[in-house]
This record gives sequence, C-alpha cells and structure tokens, in this order.
Amino acid sequence: MSNIPQMPGSLEGSASIEIHTKQCYRMVYSLKSDGTPSPMTGLLRFAKRMVYVWEASRQDDPFADHFLELIDNELKSAHDEIKTLNDILRSGLRKEKSKGVEINVANSSSPLLVPLQFSIPFGFMGAYLIADCDRLIRTCYTCKHVGLLSNTKTEKNIRKAMNTVLHVFELQRDYKFFGVTREDAMQNNVKWNDALSAMGEISQSIIDGHRPKIAPHIAQSTADKADVIELNKK
Repeated sequence: MSNIPQMPGSLEGSASIEIHTKQCYRMVYSLKSDGTPSPMTGLLRFAKRMVYVWEASRQDDPFADHFLELIDNELKSAHDEIKTLNDILRSGLRKEKSKGVEINVANSSSPLLVPLQFSIPFGFMGAYLIADCDRLIRTCYTCKHVGLLSNTKTEKNIRKAMNTVLHVFELQRDYKFFGVTREDAMQNNVKWNDALSAMGEISQSIIDGHRPKIAPHIAQSTADKADVIELNKK
C-alpha cells in the first residue's frame, strides 16, 4: 500500500472577461454613469444572488428550480437577440469590405481584464452575456464612426442591448426563500401556500420532479440541507 502514489488534488482553473466599453464596465460592477454605486443588478451582484437560488435548488425547492430554468432560458434568449443585432451590423461592415474598404471593429486601447471567480455556472453564464453586449456596443460605435449608423440608432441599439442584459439579471429578485421542498407541495401545507402567495404558480412538471438542465444535485444528508438553510439566512 505504501507504494501507491497520493491522489491528485482538487481541480483548479481560472477564467476572466475582457471589457472594452464603459457601459459593460458599469454593468459588471453595478455603477451609474458617474461611477457611483447603482441599485441595478450588475454581473457580480447577479452571480452572488444566484448562489442562494442554486443552494435552495440543492435543497429540493421547486421554486428555485423554476427560477434556474427561467433564467437559463432568458439568458439564451438574450444572447440570441443581441447576436442577431450584432450579425446585422457586421454584415454591413462586410459589405463595405466587398467594395474594397476593410473596417475592423474598435477595441479599447486599455481593456479591463476582470477575473471571474464564481462558485456556480450562472455567474459565468451572465459573463457570456456581458461579453455579447460588449461586442455589440463596439460594433455600434464602429458603424457610427464610419457613417453606417446614425447617432440615434446607435444609442437605441446600445440601450436595447443593455436593458436586455439587465432584465435577465433582475429576474432572480422575484425568488423568495421559504425553505419549501417538493414534499411540502405534496402535503399542500402552510409553508407551501405561503410560497405560492409570494411567488405565484409554477409548472406542475417541476413540482412533479422535472429539474433544469443546469442545476445542482439535490442534497441527501441532513447536514447538507442544514448548510443550505444557514446560507439563506445570511
């Protein structure tokens, strides 16, 4: 037995996002245009708050599963919406290239590299959306600079993209932790009805056991469940 080598340590990795625009910088750190704190839910706030939903899902809370699935779907829809707009604008740039004028999308002279240290997938998923928005904003300003987009249209596109991102990040605010489980739903008890009154009806398929594609394993031990309850008290 002494000849058996030691097991590998835990896996470690690193991730970051490169921010080129002031708008996305503010959406990462929840800041107003003047640099002061804003009540909006930026990326870092979104990631932090989603931990509570994630941990409630681990406790077999069907409402948490509902919100994980809802936000996952909305993140994908927002990505598609922003990508479609960006593709339209970039097709205009490619059209100019076919005429002999090659236009490169603008980059920041000193982009900000933000380390991504999230404990759950949704933080990274939010970062992907920020990256989509950052890319679109750069394309808008590029098109404006070379005369392919008006000032009004530029600002409209940017506002639309930012509102799309922030709308998704705000969705988690509607989740409330009541400590309910699918067992409470089966019993239709007071705790369950309190949660229903606060958050409204959710699909029967989720109550019956359907879970989101991106979700934690349900905690099995009493200690695991106690950890979840304690986290949501903080």
